[in-house]
Amino acid sequence: MINVKNRLSRENYFNKQISLIIFITVLVLAIYWPVQDFSFLAYDDPVYVTENVMVQKGISREGLAWAFKTTEAGFWHPLTWISLMADYELYKLNPAGYHWTNLLLHLLATFLLFRALQAMTGAGTRSLVVAALFALHPLHVESVAWIAERKDVLSACFWMLTIYAYVNYVRKPGYGRYGLALLFFVMGLMSKPMLVTMPFILLLLDFWPLGRFTGAGGAIASLKGDAGRENFNRVYPLLLEKVPLFLLAIVFGILTLWTESGFQALAPTDALPWPDRLATAVVAAATYLGKTFWPTGLAAFYPHPGGWPGLVTAGAAALHILLTLLAFRMYRSRPWLIVGWLWYLITLLPVSGIIQVGSHAMADRYTYIPLIGIFIMSVWSFPRKIMHNAGFGRSVVPAGVAFLLLLLSWRASIQVQYWRNDGTLFRHALEVTTDNYLAHSGLGAYLIRQGQDDAALYHLNQAVAIRPDYAPAWFKRGLLFAKQGRYMEAAASFKQILKEAPRHGDARKQLAWNLLLAGETDAAIVQLRELLNDEPGDASLFNHLGIALMKKGAYPEAGDAFRKALELSPGHAGYHHNLATALLAAGNEEEAIRNLRQALALKPDYAAAHERLAALLRKRGENSAAAIHEKTAGQIRTGNESP
Repeated sequence: MINVKNRLSRENYFNKQISLIIFITVLVLAIYWPVQDFSFLAYDDPVYVTENVMVQKGISREGLAWAFKTTEAGFWHPLTWISLMADYELYKLNPAGYHWTNLLLHLLATFLLFRALQAMTGAGTRSLVVAALFALHPLHVESVAWIAERKDVLSACFWMLTIYAYVNYVRKPGYGRYGLALLFFVMGLMSKPMLVTMPFILLLLDFWPLGRFTGAGGAIASLKGDAGRENFNRVYPLLLEKVPLFLLAIVFGILTLWTESGFQALAPTDALPWPDRLATAVVAAATYLGKTFWPTGLAAFYPHPGGWPGLVTAGAAALHILLTLLAFRMYRSRPWLIVGWLWYLITLLPVSGIIQVGSHAMADRYTYIPLIGIFIMSVWSFPRKIMHNAGFGRSVVPAGVAFLLLLLSWRASIQVQYWRNDGTLFRHALEVTTDNYLAHSGLGAYLIRQGQDDAALYHLNQAVAIRPDYAPAWFKRGLLFAKQGRYMEAAASFKQILKEAPRHGDARKQLAWNLLLAGETDAAIVQLRELLNDEPGDASLFNHLGIALMKKGAYPEAGDAFRKALELSPGHAGYHHNLATALLAAGNEEEAIRNLRQALALKPDYAAAHERLAALLRKRGENSAAAIHEKTAGQIRTGNESP
């Protein structure tokens, strides 16, 4: 009879878990279902997909070699690149597929977290609630709904797999099981280097719930006398066991610092002193805590204020000290508090702002793994007696948990909608933050694409008013003026960029081109010659120089410039056409005709080349041939013939 009751009890427990898993899955799918209709964003998605030529080669030998060599985007994360290449093979440039991959990886990470926690603690229900909070929390929307954050959801899967493999190793030690944990760790680092804190987290898990220090937490209980030596003897093998993981973490940490410095993404200490960095770390960690329990005012970008008010910093520091003292004080009776709290702080450390990467103060995506620690603290602190009370816990507690998960789902579903496109994303950021120059700039670029030039200019002006050295806003402003034919105003915008960054290649090119269009030919020639001293292999610069020299009437020199452009880019029809124009002006019709024919061989639908060649052939009396080119040009101009 007892065995039957136990079996029924286990079946009932199992059925409850399955029901909760289905409930979580349905909620996640309901929250993120709209993402299949979302577009690519201009915010980092071009770097990762839409303008990345190598990703758009799909899975290829060349692409795989590039993935393992490149530090594009400021990281060495080859597995992230490979996952995006695989998506391109399946979906090309349909954003829905990339969004679905992110969502499926998020679900996989959720259930791997559940399995890892359950394997460590044996507490299936609590583990599943932690996993549910991870799956549904609004702070995690950024990592899932943003295609460029593929590295978050992919690396999280390997994070969970590493822990699960480590638990299996602890249960039954062996080189194979340890090697598997090591492999998953490396794969996680190759997805996102933020995982460098893993060795510390495994040490925390050794303390609780794995209980490898001592049964009563003795390693921390005493470090003096015989007890101290005994406890050291217990801890030392655990530290030694982690040496390979620590070495990997150090290597990847150095590699990340090197790649970020190469992209000039690290703020110099003179721009952001160490006291301000420490204040940022303290305030950001406290702010994340606040948004964990009250998830509103979430934004894609939080501008860095530079310094923080002393009262804010002091309050955040006091909160951290208080929580740390409480966690350490209760490490015997509630060991999950110290483990969860240190999990949160340690995993945040690489993105805390002490090593400042970029110009943001914090980011929702940084909480993707750290919040697991807070969820563990919260769920395991719920009184066991209440959970197992037949009259109260079996009805009210599940209802309360379900209500909480539904509430988080509601907030997350609202947050997801802001990621629909650049317009919704940056408008919301402007609503919930102040002095957000990046959001103004991003919204301005979006409005340009929508044809709303006046509104776009307003936001771009706001961006440069808030931060006068913000090159992207000046650049978009210059392009907007150029689009409107306001070439001198465009040139002024590009000059603003060069005040702060004199070697900004794109700004220098745009300045030269807009000076040329504005009729400032001499100034344009000076700019182009200076650029060619730095970039002698840029064919487009020689082409622009040739156009400028033609405006000056220096046709032989212009011809030389076009020939140099063709040496560097022999397959460019436009350069052949421009050379033909210079040759005609210099009286060399034969060579001009040859270049026009070459232009048409490269680009048969080149109407201007057909027209120019027809005029030359008429002049030579070749009327039949001229008529063919005239007819072809007319068909192309009217769209009657597909290119």
